[in-house]
Amino acid sequence: MVSNQVILALFIKHLLDSRDLFQRRTIVVLERASTDNLSLLSKQLNAPFIPAKHCADRADRITDILGTESNLLVHETQSRIDIGLLAALAGTIRAGGILVLGIPFKLVDQQQQDSAQV
Repeated sequence: MVSNQVILALFIKHLLDSRDLFQRRTIVVLERASTDNLSLLSKQLNAPFIPAKHCADRADRITDILGTESNLLVHETQSRIDIGLLAALAGTIRAGGILVLGIPFKLVDQQQQDSAQV
């Protein structure tokens, strides 16, 4: 897993180095991402890390970064993504910046579950 972590950090650094070419925000989704790996990635990239919390109050997680802009942010979600929190975090990303979104599930599995519930 460590080698994958290094490759991921290098990939994101490459995206950041290329941002002047595109000036678009980018979202990188990491499926089944663990808190430890996301925390390590944020430290490697010197980026804020917003972990998933199992509480209703989201203010404690984002107060420090609201009103600021950054080139990179790492966010861990719960199994149900808080869209309001995600929108607030996306608003702190500069043009050309990257939001790394760690989700605890596989997208294909979730899409299959959603379609089965319809």
